[in-house]
Amino acid sequence: MTSDQLIKWLAWIFVSAVLVVAAVFLFYLLHFQGGLTVEHERWGTFGDFVGGTLNPILSFLALTSLLLTIVLQNRELEATREEMSQSRIAAQEQVSHFKNESKKADVYKTIHVLEDRLEKLYREPIYFTAGNELRERELYFVLSFATDDALQQIIKPEEHPPAEYETQLVKTKSLLMQLHLTIVKLSMQLTMLTEFRDNNAILFFYEPTIGHLASKLDKIGYLPPDDRESLKINAEIRGRAMNAQNQMA
Repeated sequence: MTSDQLIKWLAWIFVSAVLVVAAVFLFYLLHFQGGLTVEHERWGTFGDFVGGTLNPILSFLALTSLLLTIVLQNRELEATREEMSQSRIAAQEQVSHFKNESKKADVYKTIHVLEDRLEKLYREPIYFTAGNELRERELYFVLSFATDDALQQIIKPEEHPPAEYETQLVKTKSLLMQLHLTIVKLSMQLTMLTEFRDNNAILFFYEPTIGHLASKLDKIGYLPPDDRESLKINAEIRGRAMNAQNQMA
């Protein structure tokens, strides 16, 4: 029942009440020869008749009006609660969306920071000894073109550098350790990115890079077993997530 319907019902009840009152008065005048009088007894009889006849009928109509009003108020209250519930759900979904977008933006920001760090590390020189001579190459060149035999000339993490080349070789160790930490962090951020959709492109872009760098670092001893396993597990998680997204597409 709507407000307009309630108004119509109340109007009909009011009209019915007026008709009932008129009918009672008309019935009394026609059947009991009613008229104006100064006799108190006849006014008392008239009052008893009218009151006894109209009171139950008008009370019933008033009760009906009250019940209709209560029913409408209950329905409006339920509708209001439903609207509030839907508004609350919508607000929660909006908050959740904003949180996800904020989290996604933070992940992308961290990935870009790590990417910039990789670019800087690529341009750094690393040093290695060949024929008792110290040689220098750009890190990107070594990781891209050096053979496995050439990679073995790079100082290992546990090796102590010769005194005459200590500064350069210690710098090389530090550089490779930074590279190792950077790709581990990048792998973790990419795995976090799989929580969101439409990320296959960026995952496909970074997967070969991480795999290549991890392979090179592993060959020269700068990828600890725990981190090697962590990179493997994260790659498997990303692979499953990408497959699931491709199947849903």
